[in-house]
Amino acid sequence: MTTENSTIDVDPLPDGKVVFTSTVGGTIDDNPSDPMDLTQLQLDRAVAVLYDGGISCFIVSLEVQSPPTIFGRNFLFGGQSSLLPLPSPTPTPAPMPMVATIKSMDTTSSF
Repeated sequence: MTTENSTIDVDPLPDGKVVFTSTVGGTIDDNPSDPMDLTQLQLDRAVAVLYDGGISCFIVSLEVQSPPTIFGRNFLFGGQSSLLPLPSPTPTPAPMPMVATIKSMDTTSSF
């Protein structure tokens, strides 16, 4: 998952793999400090991947194709982030209305 204005190209391959490629270089200013409070620039340079149950591992290959610089590159991995909305909590079902049946008893007796 990426944002509508993402700077990431997403290329699904026939074998089920997906290649994510940045279309712009990053700077120290777009390095996040809080995954739940990403700026729009950080969101546009992020990717979120969701897996169905049963996934116990995944393989990632990282590559930097730009010319070498004196600065390193950062690849950050995390869990939940502001790129994906938090799942809505399951609503608590409304309480069932109580229905009471009242039987009237005739307490008058004829002797």
